Amino acid sequence: MNRPPAPFSAFRTVPRTGVIYVMTEPAKKGYHGGHSEWANLGIGAPETGSLPGAPERLESVSFNTEDHECAPAAGFDALRDAVADPFLLFAGAPCSDG
Repeated sequence: MNRPPAPFSAFRTVPRTGVIYVMTEPAKKGYHGGHSEWANLGIGAPETGSLPGAPERLESVSFNTEDHECAPAAGFDALRDAVADPFLLFAGAPCSDG
């Protein structure tokens, strides 16, 4: 399906990537939303009902409207370290705590 771009076009042919790819490939094998034998384990919560023995699900969250501010562009150092340290540890690199 590699077609040459149309002459003088601002667009080019792009292969299916990311979400488009991971949704179209399972669809070829019968996946569709709500199918009882499939689960979408992608971004967000898996498609499932309540689970026996699991904590009750949150159905709403309230917060102060003053908390609508965006995080700093560079992020929060403590959060960045908490996310990066397991990867650094796995790679044998020094972590944020030395």
